Amino acid sequence: MNVALACWVCLLGAGGLSLATLFPQRPFVLVSEQELSALRAELAGPGWKADLYRSPRGFAVLNSGRGVRANADLWLHRTIQIPARGGHYHQFFCEDGNQLALPEGQVFVPGPYKCPKCGRLYAGEKYEAALRRLVHGWLAQAALDLALVSAIEHRPDYAAKCAEILIKYADAYPGPHTSALAGGMIYQSLDEAMWVIPLGQAYDLIYGQIGDAERAKIETFLRAVARGLQACGTQGNWGSWHLSAVGVVGYATEDEELLGWATQRFQQQIREQLGDDGLWPESVHTYHYFSLLAFAQFAEAARHAGLDLYHWEGKPGKSLLSMFRAPLAYAYPDLRLPAINDGWYEAFVPGDLYELGYCRTHDPQFGWVLAKAYKADLVPAGLVPAGGRKGAREGLYAFLFGGAIPTQISPPLLASTNFSVLGICALRSTNGAMMTFHYGPFLGHGHRDKMGITLFANRKLWLADYGTPGYGAAILPWYQSTLAHNTVVVDGKTQAPTKENQVKLWLGGNDLEAAESVTSEAYAGVKHSRTVVRIGDYFVVADRLESQAEHTYDLYLHSEGELSLAEGASALQTVASPSRWIESPRAAEPRPTISGRWGGTGGVDFWIAGSGRVTPILAQCPAETGSRKVSLLIARQEARTAVFTTVLFPYQGETNFAVEPEAQDIIVHHAGLSDRLVLAPGARPILFHR
Repeated sequence: MNVALACWVCLLGAGGLSLATLFPQRPFVLVSEQELSALRAELAGPGWKADLYRSPRGFAVLNSGRGVRANADLWLHRTIQIPARGGHYHQFFCEDGNQLALPEGQVFVPGPYKCPKCGRLYAGEKYEAALRRLVHGWLAQAALDLALVSAIEHRPDYAAKCAEILIKYADAYPGPHTSALAGGMIYQSLDEAMWVIPLGQAYDLIYGQIGDAERAKIETFLRAVARGLQACGTQGNWGSWHLSAVGVVGYATEDEELLGWATQRFQQQIREQLGDDGLWPESVHTYHYFSLLAFAQFAEAARHAGLDLYHWEGKPGKSLLSMFRAPLAYAYPDLRLPAINDGWYEAFVPGDLYELGYCRTHDPQFGWVLAKAYKADLVPAGLVPAGGRKGAREGLYAFLFGGAIPTQISPPLLASTNFSVLGICALRSTNGAMMTFHYGPFLGHGHRDKMGITLFANRKLWLADYGTPGYGAAILPWYQSTLAHNTVVVDGKTQAPTKENQVKLWLGGNDLEAAESVTSEAYAGVKHSRTVVRIGDYFVVADRLESQAEHTYDLYLHSEGELSLAEGASALQTVASPSRWIESPRAAEPRPTISGRWGGTGGVDFWIAGSGRVTPILAQCPAETGSRKVSLLIARQEARTAVFTTVLFPYQGETNFAVEPEAQDIIVHHAGLSDRLVLAPGARPILFHR
């Protein structure tokens, strides 16, 4: 027995397992025969799964359960052509960050390609290579859909078409990856891993319907892909996909050496790379669930083979189950995920992964996610929790394993939480208001957004972080800059990366909670402290900036609501824009305080005071792409030392909100009440009601 397999068997428990136990009766990599039998019974009569199975899909979607039969039928009589090596998908974007229009029919067509928003055309090899990468994904999805139909309906013609795709790939494969970007069928080893997993799952499903010669050829190809991915390492989310792809191929080809390596590297990633707070240390809204999706596909194959990776802990509290649980305390109340660091803005807790989590554990928290994600009146615009239409239950795991959604599930007790590895604190009220505060270090896929905040209230995200569009878009540097975030910008420049990860926390109070952090690394020669305070359902943000030299300090606030100043917006003067992406900046006269609101009958009232006179600047800037604009408010002070005190007061309907400064304190008047807040740097805020 080799070393890798010995480690693997050791993981399985004292005494190990025989090879007959390691590799059960096929199929088992994606779904077992017992599970297929139950699915056939569900598809035999009317119901949501039967409708889902036969519905049109449109474009193939990763891990979609919608239109499995329809997509298989699309490819059943099509001539299979394997395109040349695929490029980088993120190049298939216009300069404003919009994905270019895809050709109909899941086929490759030469450029130019049109932006559906602005109508501009883009042509050239990088765009064609990006489309070829998508075609490889469509082919892999077609192979899996064909294999599923074959297994569900006992249709050998669908199995033969699936085998044709696999064999043509075996013939066309140019050789494995030798590094992350060299070799392989697709430019990035990450994308190669994503492409080979459904091919391995498909092969397992049709294994019994093809001959020995075909099996040998396909397995030689799959192993070559896997060994190339081994050479690319297991660092970061790419590594999660590398090891999971190697594991899936190892199970599909019954390769003990590949399985030993993948299982050992899985242990290592959970133990050493997953944060102690249960979050993936890149970005939660994209890369946490991206890694979890990879792990889930490996874990499912392992589970069917008798190995439970879901409950394995690298350290206490560090497991796949913690990866399911931890983000629930990070998400906004509508299941949207704060788009802090790289990743898509429209990101929500993915319902389909929780189908799998609930099916395998019956954890009531996961049942709550399903009940909330699929309840129509709770699903906000843009939420596609299961890989398809808004609020639709149509992911692959829902289709394969989904049962009745729990109806009597109590929501988890979500409280203010500090995520210490990422350096993000979430302050929550009991009525659904939430502020995030990003004080932590610059990590992989990070932005220059030290001290950035977001604000969610009254079932809407008001002050947002917009993540990033496609990485190939010309606008990408804007999203990664400090100017794109709700923090303080010094001299119009972007921050330097920081390593600081210190915070003082005062959490757990009913009426008052706070967090405070200090940075001296973001801007050379400038010390910036920020304190965020939750008082009931509203928030106070206090900034203090100190330097031996004079600077321009700009407090940036980007909002989804229509911006209006209480003092009016007349006599505004055009000023120079600090960025090509900030449009129509206009400044009013300096004043002691700035007040106004975002929104109409519902929104957020704001009040901003400075240590000196503050200049309000109104502008427009990009939202999730350059094609959509949002309001930008900049509060400017020029000094060596400056203080900003900001009150953010969410409201519905009429409001009598007012703020009264008194010495170093502020008094907030609202609904016949008065809250006096005492703030001092480094000290716990003190609140008096009167």
